Amino acid sequence: MSNPFVRASMSLRTSAISADCSLRSKAICASFFSKSAAMSFRTPVISALVLSALAAASLRASAISKAKSLRTSAMSRFTSANLASVFSNWATVSLRASTILADRSLRASSRSRRVATSATS
Repeated sequence: MSNPFVRASMSLRTSAISADCSLRSKAICASFFSKSAAMSFRTPVISALVLSALAAASLRASAISKAKSLRTSAMSRFTSANLASVFSNWATVSLRASTILADRSLRASSRSRRVATSATS
């Protein structure tokens, strides 16, 4: 081992192995910290996505509920309007019938007076 080339070769080999181990350690640490950083970044992103999905589902449910409420309200107003129209029509028919009956009664009364006056004259 007195050969200087062998010693230099061994020294270079040892340095290369040492550098390789050091680079591997750094790569492993960097990979770990990179994964850790990715996880710490990914967690809030996932949380935000979950919250966004929950908010969207809540908004969708609220919109569906509001649509049902509006539909029910519109149907109720439509039914009320129809009932009001029916009662209005019924009142109109009833008023016409009363007017016709009153007119007939007046005509009959007028005829009876004419008959009574002509009989007395």
